[in-house]
Amino acid sequence: KDYNAALEECSLVAPAAASYPLSLRAGITADGLYLRGRALAELNSPGAGAESVRAALAAAPASWERRAEAQALLEKLGR
Repeated sequence: KDYNAALEECSLVAPAAASYPLSLRAGITADGLYLRGRALAELNSPGAGAESVRAALAAAPASWERRAEAQALLEKLGR
């Protein structure tokens, strides 16, 4: 798994989300932030990973399918 490459790809998500319908943008942005948080956690940056996961949870719509997974990761990171 190339987590550094994943971080680079995650940085492209927010600009790309702007090209999608407004109703989908929050979920796409939350997905990118969550995946960035996972990659950072794997790269031994738990504080930065937790920050990104918190941002994902804040950006996500109420019906976001990764909400429970993101909350569990945040708990695992102890943040």
